[in-house]
Amino acid sequence: LAWIGLSPPNSAIRLHVDNTPHWDEHHRLHLPLVTDPRARLCVIRRLHHLPAGHLFAFNNSRPHGAINDGPARLHLVLDAP
Repeated sequence: LAWIGLSPPNSAIRLHVDNTPHWDEHHRLHLPLVTDPRARLCVIRRLHHLPAGHLFAFNNSRPHGAINDGPARLHLVLDAP
C-alpha cells in the first residue's frame, strides 16, 4: 500500500497512536519528496525534520504527530509487510 501524503501549509496532525491489527503485520515508511525545515514530525515528545530524498521509519505505536509551519509538504508513504 502506498500513497502521496500532503500536509498543507500551516497544518497539523494531532498526537495519536496507531494501534489497529494492521500494524501487527506492517511498518510505515516515509520518503519525503517536497519538504521544508518548518515541516516536522513529533515522536516521543521530540520534533524531527525529515529531509527530502531519505527514507524514514519510526515506531508508530508510540505517540506521534506532525506540524507544518511552512509550505505544502509531500511524502511518499508506504505500508510494508
